[in-house]
Amino acid sequence: MTIRYFFIIIFYTFSLHANDNTQIKILEYIINNINHPSIHKVWSDDTALKLSLEKSGRYITVSNSSKADLIILQNKNSLPLSIKNKAIFVLNYKLLKEIPQSFGAFFWKKGRPNIVFIKPRLKKVQLQLSNNLKKYEEEKIW
Repeated sequence: MTIRYFFIIIFYTFSLHANDNTQIKILEYIINNINHPSIHKVWSDDTALKLSLEKSGRYITVSNSSKADLIILQNKNSLPLSIKNKAIFVLNYKLLKEIPQSFGAFFWKKGRPNIVFIKPRLKKVQLQLSNNLKKYEEEKIW
């Protein structure tokens, strides 16, 4: 009986780790397909994402959100005070509703990844999506 529980714990541990890797790969894909020449510095309250972006070598991760071109937010409590003129991408659909400066979201719903971009908000922060992400554009929040 204890061996069975051991294998169940191992299985869930590996599946959670695989989910994290999948999320990071999807987020990297999203960031790489946002067409804006000035997005080079990224700040996030998700340390695993920051480390992954650092390793990719495509972006500079900064420790201070005021120096970032793009803010990736997982928790509203981590929202920086000075977000004026910052592009904010959130990791929770609820935050997309609560933070009007956010232009898009990546979140899991019913075990599936979802990506949403709000067209008017993209225009406001002067961002364009590549053709690969155009299908995720919406006129308004659901």
